[in-house]
Amino acid sequence: MRIIHGCGYSEEDRRGFTRLIFHNIFTAMQAMIQAMSALQIPYKYEHNKANAAVVSRVDVERVTTLTKPYEDALKSLWKYPFDLEKAMFRMVDVGGQRSERRKWIHCFEKVTSIMFLVALSEYDQVLAESSNENRMEESMALFKTIITYKWFEKSSIILFLNKMDLLEEKIMHSHLVDYFPEYDGPQRDVQAGKKIHPGHVFQPEPG
Repeated sequence: MRIIHGCGYSEEDRRGFTRLIFHNIFTAMQAMIQAMSALQIPYKYEHNKANAAVVSRVDVERVTTLTKPYEDALKSLWKYPFDLEKAMFRMVDVGGQRSERRKWIHCFEKVTSIMFLVALSEYDQVLAESSNENRMEESMALFKTIITYKWFEKSSIILFLNKMDLLEEKIMHSHLVDYFPEYDGPQRDVQAGKKIHPGHVFQPEPG
């Protein structure tokens, strides 16, 4: 939103994100290395085993010990105003991790709208914080919490469903019933997969 509707990022801003990007890249790479080991997926090239060992030894948490601007960025809380057709918008992007949620309430006070993004392809994935909890179920629980807060009674709720292309591919071999036992429909049903999301499960009570 900042790039499309605002003035983008200054050179100083971009330099400021260097460590954060470094942190995110190595965190993702370490997760993939762990997954390859757990799933017993071999490396195509033998020398990549040594590369994987090097990457695995990187202490990504040390990257978070930075200046205050970086610390704020790593808390995943951003505020940026921009003009769109003579209307002023102030966007607040909050982190999805549980450790960040305690910061949400005071940020959301008196907001006019809440955008809730859900990746439909995550119906068979687990949380980074807990390998025993389903991401879609967590999204459903969080969505229910948000729409029932008294602070948001006058706020409009905008639900964005994305990753539909990945859902259409994944549902052909990863069945809904394996993750949502209450589902009693046919397998490989893309339309059914599109209904497993917070907006479908939690309909606001009338009145």
